[in-house]
Amino acid sequence: MMYLLCHGFGFDHSYWKNLIPLLDDKYEFFHENFRAYSEKCYIGIGHSLGFLKLNNSGINFRALVGLQGFLNFCGHEPAHREKLQKNLDRMIEKCAKNPLRFLEFFHKLCGDDQQYDFKNISKENLLQDLETMKNSYEHCGAPTLIVGSHKDKVVEHVILKDNFENRKNIQVKYIDGVNHTLGFSKSKETFELIKRFLKEIP
Repeated sequence: MMYLLCHGFGFDHSYWKNLIPLLDDKYEFFHENFRAYSEKCYIGIGHSLGFLKLNNSGINFRALVGLQGFLNFCGHEPAHREKLQKNLDRMIEKCAKNPLRFLEFFHKLCGDDQQYDFKNISKENLLQDLETMKNSYEHCGAPTLIVGSHKDKVVEHVILKDNFENRKNIQVKYIDGVNHTLGFSKSKETFELIKRFLKEIP
């Protein structure tokens, strides 16, 4: 079994630094040109937008885990969707004007005070990712665990409820006391949920 990890918008591989030591098998990092060599053995773990990228990758996952992930960032409910679309348009505008300052703002919104070298992140990729978040996507069908937080200011729990409630093959669990940094701020609690979930997979 191989874990395939994909970080979220505005983050890098260091997002996984506290979770990786807990993985009892091998892992790889997903990237846009990734090619799976043993698809049915992969357990995909994606943070936020990273979950969507794994879901849309075409890989035949044994199971998927979304840490504060989504399929429809703005949700389906009209009033809520209108509000989030306007917020997303403002994010795109700020990112286009000054991506470094925008990333600093975004990480504060996430509740993340770690240091990053934002200069290595492509402005074009950031804008493309934000545009991707405007749309709604179908679930790939793999057994899926979504882990969220009621304190998340980026992917609010109402979006998880909107996206995943009563969906076949999808479980939703919550770990509180953290904003949008679940994977490294609550890595042990998160991995316990993942292990429990994987034991239920045939």
